[in-house]
Amino acid sequence: MRPVAVLMGGTSPEHSVSLRSGRAVTAGLAREGRYLPRSVVIDRAGAWHLEGEEGRDPEAALGELARRGTICCFIALHGPGGEDGTIQGFLETCRMPYTGSGVVASALAMSKSATRALLRSRGLPTAPGFASLPEDPESLARQVDGEVGFPLFLKEDFSGSSLGVWRLENREELLGLLRRERPAGTLVVERALAGGEASVGTLGGGRVPVRSLPPVEIVTRHPFFDYAAKYDPEVTQEFSPPRAIPAPLQERLGDLARRVHRLLGCAGAARTDFILTPEGPVILECNTVPGLTPESLLPKAARAAGIPFPRLVTLMVEMALAEGAHRDGRPSRGAGEEA
Repeated sequence: MRPVAVLMGGTSPEHSVSLRSGRAVTAGLAREGRYLPRSVVIDRAGAWHLEGEEGRDPEAALGELARRGTICCFIALHGPGGEDGTIQGFLETCRMPYTGSGVVASALAMSKSATRALLRSRGLPTAPGFASLPEDPESLARQVDGEVGFPLFLKEDFSGSSLGVWRLENREELLGLLRRERPAGTLVVERALAGGEASVGTLGGGRVPVRSLPPVEIVTRHPFFDYAAKYDPEVTQEFSPPRAIPAPLQERLGDLARRVHRLLGCAGAARTDFILTPEGPVILECNTVPGLTPESLLPKAARAAGIPFPRLVTLMVEMALAEGAHRDGRPSRGAGEEA
């Protein structure tokens, strides 16, 4: 069998979740039996550990993987360094095929402000709000008063698994958080909309037609679907096929998810999240490296579509190899025209 290196762990705050995704992927590939998975744990300092061996720097580790006949890297890294185009650019430089979206699409989707601007430029539904690099808390609060109001969500531009996201009910909470947390860089401010939540997985891109999976309906007792809620089955339930989303709305969600996938230039597997308002669905974000833990949304949607987990991760490798075979000598995968 041909070896596939499963990259997991990483230097981001989502290190532990990534390990769970990577271990699940390794087991799934082994169960399907078409490829030989090799575990590569990237520690918090950035060293690569090949199947439990002593850590190497990335270039040396990738060279060793190539010498061992590795045909593809399966990216199970979440957060900065894993889904923001960084690892994708490194692998492209080394001419190693990899799963998922390319450099440009990964960077676009990781940036909430860039994704928001691109979606709005094409008339796709997003929450009222703005992106800002505030000079001070008071200036941001004044802009909120004039443009958004409360309650609202304040989001760090580059973050995942709902880390760096706060729901704020009033001006005092906003000012207190800004002074206490001092979040750096661009911040995205969006009005908190009332409605249920849903997520739609998509597969394809590049030379593979894009298709959507059945929506996942998310029911949580938390104020919103935050990091704790995502990984605590005691407070959140997820249903795919959905229980309470009518068929026409499911079709609309699938159409929007496919449009987002194509517009950002995603490849492989992605997942688009929505809030279901009375006026219609609103796009929250697109994830280019969806979680692959037992609790994750993409595997649940795939099962609802008749794709068991081992087949899903094998399909992701097959899409990567199909894309990689045509990438030599051309620009990396990135944002494309909406179809």
